[in-house]
Amino acid sequence: MADFSDAEVPSIKPHVLIVEPDVVLLHMLARVFEHSGYQTSKATTATEGQVIIRHGKIDVVVIECLLPDRHRVDLPACAAKRSLPVILMSNGPRNSVTSRDKSHPFLAKPFHVSKLLKVVANILVSTAT
Repeated sequence: MADFSDAEVPSIKPHVLIVEPDVVLLHMLARVFEHSGYQTSKATTATEGQVIIRHGKIDVVVIECLLPDRHRVDLPACAAKRSLPVILMSNGPRNSVTSRDKSHPFLAKPFHVSKLLKVVANILVSTAT
C-alpha cells in the first residue's frame, strides 16, 4: 500500500479576469496577480472579456470602466449572469460608472496594487462563505 502522507495537495488558484485596454498596465496587473498566487486571463476589450467569461472558469473580474466597446457589450451584466463578482477601475471620475454598476467596488487610477489585491481577496473570502 502506497504512503501518500508526503504527497503535495495541489492548491486551487483563484482565477482573475483582467479587462484593460492599456496593454502595459494589463500585463503588469497580470504579473502582480500571478506572483500573488492567482491564475489570470487577460482581455483588452469588453468583447474579448465576454468570450472569456462565457467559456472560462473565472472567480472574479477586474474591469476598466472606459473600455472602447463598453457601449456594445455590458461586461458587468455579462459577469452578473454567471454570478461573478466585479471590481471596476478607471482613471475617469466615479460618475463615469453607470448607476447600475455603482454597487461594485471601484478603484480610481492610479491605485496601489496592494489595494486591488486586498479588494480581490476580500471578495473571494466573502463569496466562499
